[in-house]
Amino acid sequence: VRMLPDGIRSRLIFPKAEWWLPALLSFLYAVSDELHQKFVPGRSCELRDTLIDLSGACLGILICTLAVKLSTRRKNKKASKQKEAAPVG
Repeated sequence: VRMLPDGIRSRLIFPKAEWWLPALLSFLYAVSDELHQKFVPGRSCELRDTLIDLSGACLGILICTLAVKLSTRRKNKKASKQKEAAPVG
C-alpha cells in the first residue's frame, strides 16, 4: 500500500490501480482502434478483436506483476541474509 502525500492510503481511493488502470487504458485504446478501422476500406470493427487486445494486455500486466513480485522477493531475501550476516555491535 502506497502512502499519498496527505497520508491517505491509496488502496482506499484506487484499489489495485496498478492492475485495473493499465487494463482500462488498453481497453479504451483497443476500442478506439476498432472504431478507426470501421472507417478504413477493407477493415472491420469487431468486438472480438477488442477482447483479444484486452486479454493480451491483461496477460502482459500479469507477467509484469509477477516479475516485480519475484524481484522484490529476491531483494528482500538478499537483504535479510545480509542483515543476518552483519556483525552485531
